[in-house]
Amino acid sequence: MIDDSGDKRRGEKTAGALQSTARYRPRLENGEPVATPGVQFSQPWILLLPPPATPAQDEKN
Repeated sequence: MIDDSGDKRRGEKTAGALQSTARYRPRLENGEPVATPGVQFSQPWILLLPPPATPAQDEKN
């Protein structure tokens, strides 16, 4: 689940970051993947966005 907090760009950047870096790796025993019932994985992370331009900055450009 992706929460974009009402910012479409944030949601798009989050989805892109996950698609390019998230990798599933199963648990292995003797080189074979095994089930891990009841195990959940959660990795909180922060997406840093540049601050929005202020009117004073827009006038200089």
